[in-house]
Amino acid sequence: TSTSSSVPCTRLLVAARLAIRWGASPWLGLAVPLNIGLIFELDIGGAGIVAYTFALAGLLALVATRVWLASLLFAAAALSREVMVGFALGVFILFWLEGRRSIWRIIVLPVVGMAVWNVYLRFRLDDIPGAGGTSENFSAPFIGLVEAFESWLQNPSELLLNSILVVAVIALVPLALRSRSPIAWGAL
Repeated sequence: TSTSSSVPCTRLLVAARLAIRWGASPWLGLAVPLNIGLIFELDIGGAGIVAYTFALAGLLALVATRVWLASLLFAAAALSREVMVGFALGVFILFWLEGRRSIWRIIVLPVVGMAVWNVYLRFRLDDIPGAGGTSENFSAPFIGLVEAFESWLQNPSELLLNSILVVAVIALVPLALRSRSPIAWGAL
């Protein structure tokens, strides 16, 4: 479909423009598809790919000092995949620690957008048995990892691969914190 090809192309262009803004080669944008999370996202539906594209576009708008546009794009990212509020939060914390301008909107607008959407869904689905009345958007941190680990135990090769990925992610956290890269801080 057009979405399956246009979203990755858009993401590449946005990543290339971010690289140029930071003084790097636009070819760095070609590394974006190698993000292991995006590769796995293809297997589970693709909403994370759309969300990450919106998050990168939000970061590009923020770098261009277009805070309201960035806020709208971060809200679109959060509505595509709720975890993208964490991306916006990481970028916000980095900007705050570096004493840059106030960008509180990049957190508030996504949270408000998700809250309004959740209220709308509750209202629309309340009379449908088994669908209304509960919110499953938020749970305790790392619940998904714990649930996934249980399924990994059933398949040793899956356990090995995913354990290597988890160790690699944990090992990259100190590097991301030292990097002062908004993309890295958003990924934290």
